Amino acid sequence: MVLLPETTGIQAKQVIDSLRANVAKLPFHFSNQPVTITFSAGIASIRSGDDEDTLFERADRTLYMAKNAGRNQVKVSTD
Repeated sequence: MVLLPETTGIQAKQVIDSLRANVAKLPFHFSNQPVTITFSAGIASIRSGDDEDTLFERADRTLYMAKNAGRNQVKVSTD
């Protein structure tokens, strides 16, 4: 989980997508073999009436949308 205060969903997507792209470029190795590491992310903005559980659930649903759409990408919640 990453908290980005005073950041819109679109701005957060840009930050996390840049991080995602940079991680994919890093030279990781496992058992002396090159390995590409990628990740997906789901972004949810805090809304009036949210608590920790509702915010986390929305972000988690959005993460699984990114994974189901092919992985190695960032999605922003539209809920």
